[in-house]
Amino acid sequence: MTPVVPHELTDRIIDFLHNDYVTLSAVSLACRSFLPATRFHRFAHLVLVGGRIEGFNKLLDISPDLGPFVGELVLDSGLSNASWRRLTAKTVSAMLDRLPSINSLGFRYLKLDKEIMRTVTNVRRLRTLSLVACILPSPDSLARTLSTLEHLTHLNVEDLSHAEDDAITGGVQPPRILTFGATGMDTEGTSQICSWILNGEDSGDIRSFYTRVRSRAEASAMRDLIETLGDTLTDFQMVVDAEASLAGERDALPEIPLVDMRTLAVFGESDLSLRCLTNLRSCRLTFKLREMFVPENISLPWITGLVS
Repeated sequence: MTPVVPHELTDRIIDFLHNDYVTLSAVSLACRSFLPATRFHRFAHLVLVGGRIEGFNKLLDISPDLGPFVGELVLDSGLSNASWRRLTAKTVSAMLDRLPSINSLGFRYLKLDKEIMRTVTNVRRLRTLSLVACILPSPDSLARTLSTLEHLTHLNVEDLSHAEDDAITGGVQPPRILTFGATGMDTEGTSQICSWILNGEDSGDIRSFYTRVRSRAEASAMRDLIETLGDTLTDFQMVVDAEASLAGERDALPEIPLVDMRTLAVFGESDLSLRCLTNLRSCRLTFKLREMFVPENISLPWITGLVS
């Protein structure tokens, strides 16, 4: 029976349900012709946590036609279950081989071996890669993986660590990154990759940068980075996430317990300022503080100094 309502109209109506997964599932059962539109929204962006990683592989075994609808994929160990910190190359390969349309890939809180890194290089259409709190084989292994992704333009690295300390081999060129995110630049793993990216031939093409600053060491590393990028950036986003004071003057903060001195003074003596980013078109600064925004707050002068 030919549907009375044109497909273009029903697809448009289904578009309004793009973030209502329960309703999308119900609509997909109402009519076979609704399946493509509902699957497009239901599976376009997937975040698989813990046991759902293997569960989705089993779903692909049953319904392999779901694969082409997945465009963005994030694999997350789940902080509550440490046993999922290690993924097998077989699991990742079995999944990625059946996702031909994937263009964005993310790993969170996982241990990735060399076989998994080789599997990532097979995703030739990959444009976005995010690595958050992952244990990688070595800086050289990551650099070699990134260098093979010729379509990669968006990269995010955060709090990386490495099982081995192999330095990045000379001659390995980074991809042409346009949007770059880096957090934890005071750690060796993230620091090496950042230096490699910024020393590449195409580092001047970076137009957008985002980060989180949580300590004075990170603020100092951020100062050096934005001085390197200079006036090439047009978009900048930074979250300052401090446990206590941005200034960290102990005499002025007698009520704050001595818990983590590295977060008591984020900007103190770091000389972090955005004045060298002269070509910005958009800038978003977020401050997460335990202090109140009142005149007595000793952190307020540091905020104005940052943007002056």
